[in-house]
Amino acid sequence: MRQGNTYTTQELTVILGISGHLQGLSMYGLSVMTALKLGGILKGQELLQLDDTLLEAMGELGNRIAAQAAELLERAGVECELATPRLMQGVGTEVPTVAPTLLVPVNTDVGKLSIEVSLRRLQAA
Repeated sequence: MRQGNTYTTQELTVILGISGHLQGLSMYGLSVMTALKLGGILKGQELLQLDDTLLEAMGELGNRIAAQAAELLERAGVECELATPRLMQGVGTEVPTVAPTLLVPVNTDVGKLSIEVSLRRLQAA
């Protein structure tokens, strides 16, 4: 668990804002090489360069992961809405957070993915 703002740690980072009963963000970081492989799987075609097709695929990846988590939260009675994903390029960009950040490193068959989540539960009115 990391306190304070977080920083991008990978070449590409997908950031999704979360609102509702929870407030915060989820981030998915990966190398360009891993993004090309995952993007190729999502798009059903080989991707060879960092371009709009790859960035669109990474936004789609972020949406899929966060939507599954949001669905599980909804089943537990926690309402949350996802913002449109934003993509950031580069390592070391500061990202403001509202709560401590949980970092989950994930190893896949096509490369490493870094998942970071920073959420706080809003008080009932």
